[in-house]
Amino acid sequence: VIKDDMEDETAEESDWDEIDAAEMESTSDPFDWARKFLWSDGEHPLQNFENVAIVSVQTFIEGIVLLTSHSIYFHQTGDVIDVMTKEKIDVEGKKPRPNRRWKLNQMTE
Repeated sequence: VIKDDMEDETAEESDWDEIDAAEMESTSDPFDWARKFLWSDGEHPLQNFENVAIVSVQTFIEGIVLLTSHSIYFHQTGDVIDVMTKEKIDVEGKKPRPNRRWKLNQMTE
């Protein structure tokens, strides 16, 4: 479980480094969703984890985590669920964020 307290605040900061290119999708690469971000020189996958969730005060989001030598990537696989009502949240009007990245050198306790 990854706790994402700054979900809305960091959204705009990391948008610039995500590549929006349909031609990058590859069926042979299981991490093509993570490769849409600009990777650091020498960055390589270390471990992936399935059936994980981002839990915040308001939401619960299921997905997959990829740990690399430089970052943690999250790929959303389920709906955004309201913690209180246990119902799917309609994210109409908000930019969807199915893929996220946290750089390890910027993480704090």
